[in-house]
Amino acid sequence: MISTNILKKANNLMLNQDYDKALELYKKAIVEYPELSDTILFNIELIKNRTKREVVDFAKGKLSNNVFVGIAAIPERELALEKTISSLLPQVEKIGVYLNGWSYIPDYLKHPKIIVEGFKGKDLGDVGKFFWVDEHNGIYFSCDDDLIYPKNYISTTIEKLEKYEFKACVGWHGSLIKKPYEDFYDQKSRRVFTFKAHRPFDTPVHILGTGCCAFHTSIMPVKLKDFIAPNMADIFFSLKGQEYNIPFYVIEHEANQIVAVEGSDASSIYKDSSSNAQTRKNTVVLQNNFVKSINEWTLNNNLPLKLLIIGRFGTFSKGGIYKSCKLIKDVLVNLGHEVKTLDTTNDLDEDIVKDIDLCWIYPGDPVRPDFVSVDNKVNFLQSRNIPVLVNLSYLYDDDRSNWMVEKIKFYNKSSKVPVFATVFTESAAQDRIFNEIREFICVLPKTILPTESNATIPFHQREGICLGDATKLSNEYIIGGNSHAWIEAIHRRLPHVNLYAYKQYSGKNPPHPKVQFVPHMTDEFGDWMAHRKLFICLNVHLTFEMVACEAQFYGTPAVYRHMPHSLSEYISATGMAVRTPDEMGEMVSWLYNNEVAWNNFSQSSYYRAKSNHVDYLASSLEGYLRLAIIRAKRLITSE
Repeated sequence: MISTNILKKANNLMLNQDYDKALELYKKAIVEYPELSDTILFNIELIKNRTKREVVDFAKGKLSNNVFVGIAAIPERELALEKTISSLLPQVEKIGVYLNGWSYIPDYLKHPKIIVEGFKGKDLGDVGKFFWVDEHNGIYFSCDDDLIYPKNYISTTIEKLEKYEFKACVGWHGSLIKKPYEDFYDQKSRRVFTFKAHRPFDTPVHILGTGCCAFHTSIMPVKLKDFIAPNMADIFFSLKGQEYNIPFYVIEHEANQIVAVEGSDASSIYKDSSSNAQTRKNTVVLQNNFVKSINEWTLNNNLPLKLLIIGRFGTFSKGGIYKSCKLIKDVLVNLGHEVKTLDTTNDLDEDIVKDIDLCWIYPGDPVRPDFVSVDNKVNFLQSRNIPVLVNLSYLYDDDRSNWMVEKIKFYNKSSKVPVFATVFTESAAQDRIFNEIREFICVLPKTILPTESNATIPFHQREGICLGDATKLSNEYIIGGNSHAWIEAIHRRLPHVNLYAYKQYSGKNPPHPKVQFVPHMTDEFGDWMAHRKLFICLNVHLTFEMVACEAQFYGTPAVYRHMPHSLSEYISATGMAVRTPDEMGEMVSWLYNNEVAWNNFSQSSYYRAKSNHVDYLASSLEGYLRLAIIRAKRLITSE
């Protein structure tokens, strides 16, 4: 005698498009089980009239676009089921109906598109709608036997799956778990978004109603065995989503697009469980136990970003931009995002911009040679509908700010795809000159990774003051004038103290005879800075002053001039901001000689530096990138 498992095996082969083997098994089965001949014959007919399924490229790899609908049905809803089938049949090629407790197969199920299971078999309850999920490769819809679905239900839902690149599960009904949680059917414990009501936008949820949801089997790894008890499929499906951090969305829809067949709720899981009826469909105790088994229900609605960073990755390897570009890439990859990189001197092509949410161009100053290709790259990206962030090197200088305004207006003049200018602080973003382009200014935090060193070297074991880079001290544009008066004010009050300037960039020697030249250092720089008592920053018109932030990491207090685009936010009151050379001299002298004050500043500097460390600002960087994408979408879709 051939085992009844032969039918399941044949069905599985058909689902996997192994039609020849499936046909062979069906022919054997029809001889052994004449009572099931109607179902078997219709499946044989389906094979004979089959059409080849297409396979399309989605996101990563190849995902099948086969569509299958699974329904679990009870005899009490025979008339309702017929209406359900009628609403879905024109929209799909294949429907599976699992019959729980039926004594016969209704004629309307004897259709080439319909596979029947469960007849005279095990009663699986609502789990029956997932009976075929293990074998199906493609888009799986789970539906209920008492709902009438709109004519565009399948296509609309698939469009939403495509929107989320098939990395999410979507549906028309779902809920959020609230705290403190007590009872699944108490509104104090759960916020429900019903299919019956208007949902104006896609809404992330913890639990999806499996009577109207869809997913791709390659992304959502749910199996029949995951439903360990009947009549609570929503819970087990959602537990799987929590386990794999898969986003769930109740998609936007109008009220009453899906309609419940009148009178079909006479016997339902919801009715029996919410009323605590003494029936098999009452699973409220089990549902509550499983919901409580998750300590923290999470919304996994933020998909990884897909970014292209164009910056200094191969050329111009000296200086902070090269270090920052590599650091940004590493940080984002470690957070789970997809990051492509391109050196500013290389050309863009179609492959590198494929499937990109956002491009960040991080070149040197506009007068530097690697900025030359930026305009062409921006044009290329806009023509491919990719929003762009570009570092235009804000300097707290009216001329540069005005130039940035004109540049951003030029980029956004003839395209709806926005190009944003990036700055490192909210204060810079509020520059009055940016009023007319404010919506095109985005903040991105600076990535700071100091050289490791000892931040606990005490006051009496430190000596001298570091004035930063010698070449910058000699640049009157960066200083906003000559640095001589500032250095002289410090020397007059502390004539016995060594003043140091290191040589990171080529240029003039130290600008004052009392400043000692220190050669450029790499790995040993942190140790050297940790032995200095103070760091002085006279620079103003730079995109960012990194070393002052690093000095704080070594417990070295900083005295600086107002830099709203840099130190005034990143150091703020944990350092001292001064306005004149005399103020600089007085505050430096006080801090250098006052151990109590120095210790307090040293400690607060260290903790402020820790908060600015890239390890702690990584999510801030991600957050501001997400914010840029949100703003870009708003601008693209606005009238």
